[in-house]
Amino acid sequence: MSKNAMNISSSSFKKHAGLSFVDVIIASALLLIVFVGIAGSFKTILVLASHNKAKIGALAIVDERMEFIRNLSYNSIGTLGGIPAGSIPQNESVSLNGINYNRRVLVQYVDAPEDGSAGSDVNGLTNDYKRVKVEATWTIRGSAKTVFLVSNFAPKSIETNLNGGTLIINVLDALGAPIMGANVHIENNTINPTVSTDVSTDIDGKVIFPGGTPVGSDYEITVTKTGYSTAKTYDSDASNPNPNPGHLSVVEGQTTVSTFQIDILGSKTVKTYEQIKSLKWEDKFDDTSNISSFASTTVSGGDLILSGGAGSYEPDGYAYSATVTPVYLYAWDEISWTDNKPPSTNIRYKVYDASGSQAVLIPNTYIPGNSSGLTTSPIDISGLATTTYPALQVAAFLSTSDPSTTPSLSEWEIKYSVGPIPLLNLAFNMRGDKTIGIDGGGASIYKYSQNLQTDAAGSLSIGSLEWDTYTITIDNAALGYDIGESCEPQPLSLLPGVSVATSLYFVPQTSNSLLVAVRDSSGALLSGVSARLYRIGVDITQTTSSCGQTFFAGISQGSISNGNAYFIDLSLAGYTNTTIIDIEVSGASNIDVAIDD
Repeated sequence: MSKNAMNISSSSFKKHAGLSFVDVIIASALLLIVFVGIAGSFKTILVLASHNKAKIGALAIVDERMEFIRNLSYNSIGTLGGIPAGSIPQNESVSLNGINYNRRVLVQYVDAPEDGSAGSDVNGLTNDYKRVKVEATWTIRGSAKTVFLVSNFAPKSIETNLNGGTLIINVLDALGAPIMGANVHIENNTINPTVSTDVSTDIDGKVIFPGGTPVGSDYEITVTKTGYSTAKTYDSDASNPNPNPGHLSVVEGQTTVSTFQIDILGSKTVKTYEQIKSLKWEDKFDDTSNISSFASTTVSGGDLILSGGAGSYEPDGYAYSATVTPVYLYAWDEISWTDNKPPSTNIRYKVYDASGSQAVLIPNTYIPGNSSGLTTSPIDISGLATTTYPALQVAAFLSTSDPSTTPSLSEWEIKYSVGPIPLLNLAFNMRGDKTIGIDGGGASIYKYSQNLQTDAAGSLSIGSLEWDTYTITIDNAALGYDIGESCEPQPLSLLPGVSVATSLYFVPQTSNSLLVAVRDSSGALLSGVSARLYRIGVDITQTTSSCGQTFFAGISQGSISNGNAYFIDLSLAGYTNTTIIDIEVSGASNIDVAIDD
């Protein structure tokens, strides 16, 4: 092939070359966008088609049931276990085109307003006609769907009086407002035919069965709604011979009305602790086990002294205590010691931060004179922040100018407080104030009373609690504890839909004690209140905590009848001094008092 031919071929190739790699990528991306859009649209079309198919099927089974009912005689229109009674199932499962439906039929008498309602009805007949609702529900792609039909059925002749009475159920919330959509289950197995039906409350929070409700007692009512408390009537039995509310009765020609209250559920978390308590670390120098390091000193006869002997004592020496790192440290208190410093001798003490790898002298800002050494016991260390200084060491520097004499340190101690310390697996009872009856001995039967226990972390979350006023108690003797403080004080009201936390602080049990909570006129707890508890032979003054309480432990029993009841004087700047008289104490007692501002 000639050179010219080759050049022509090369030029032609360059002129007619195909798409570049970038062009291919762009074209592919455009095609992908188009096909994704088409696929998305196709998917949407399929979803809509499946929804429409399911809805058409639901309408078909609803219409089929309604047509069946239209062909029944008026007196035959009713449901199994319903009011009015009949042979139509209230609930049934129906499959159509591979879809499972739940079909529900509700039949109710209607008191038409045209001739007056209830007691104003001109002919006294409140069961004017029947209303039938046929409903189908199904689930598709995780979503619940519903369709329904409603028809009214009137008797061919004039309305007639049926045996029975009227039953009206009102459902309200905690504040007395009506609740729409609550389920009212009505059951009575003592009449024939039996009744077992569920009806939802209307916009006024009502369920009404006007006339025709079979006469009988033992109508069991249970009111529920998702996320709400439950209200019901109760059986009369050996455990609850006097229920309140008991089951309802329907009387011929009369109206039975009952009201139930439900509301959004709340929750409560209970935490149990040992109350803050004072502890101390000490060393009486029986040996060197509580000394971390020392030089030119020795332990002898229960004292720390300079090394050597009479006539040859070292001129100076030192000893560092073991590191004191309290668990659940709440506050430091003081450092104290007992020493002997003959003439020509001295001991100076210094306090160190021992939270790091090496002990660091605490600045004079926090302990005045610490850098040069302290000589006067005790040392106030209550101002030390526990987060900054969680661990301490104290050191003693001994010196003498006379080799025949040595100073001696016989003991030293570091005082502090710890807590609150979680109290694990503690058993308690929590009881609400609402009652459901009275037992044979005349004692109240409470709707909520449960024996509970905190977990391995000293905590327990209690869910699904009805609004109520709850009180927590313990078996003091069995546990060996008293409740020394409760934040907030017991009993504690739980409002609808609210979550609250209660922290209980326990102290060793004593035969008689008194827990005092102090509030202002608005009910707010007051801290820093001086509370003086006194009677003949007793006079104790304490201050309320941040939770507005103070606990008097180990006091004697006192009662009005024995003439040895207690008095309490309460005082706080800006508030009226208040005296509470005739306070009785027997076992673990408590009072809740208020002072005016």
